[in-house]
Amino acid sequence: MPDLLKTADVYVSAAASDGTSASLLEAMASGVFPVVARIPANVAWIEHGVSGLLFTPHDATDLADCLGRAAADTGLRRQAAELNRARVLRDGDLDVNTRRLERLLAACVEDAD
Repeated sequence: MPDLLKTADVYVSAAASDGTSASLLEAMASGVFPVVARIPANVAWIEHGVSGLLFTPHDATDLADCLGRAAADTGLRRQAAELNRARVLRDGDLDVNTRRLERLLAACVEDAD
């Protein structure tokens, strides 16, 4: 998938609800510029105008504006690619996060006893 993603300039997701999207993180790690719906799961990963663009769900005009900006602003896309790869490497590692979750759950179980 990373080889395919690297052929794209922009990743788009118009999902009106979602958890943390594996495809978003894959795109970010591959240097593809995200244009995604402004939903809690995406807001946790994307800072509008810095690491991607967020549009209002179900608002085609807002999506079109974001796509136009993404297409026109190569500097923003380049900046986001650097930021996003580092962010995913730091915060998006499944193994690291699974171990972190296991520790938190174990602490909850210990506290319940």
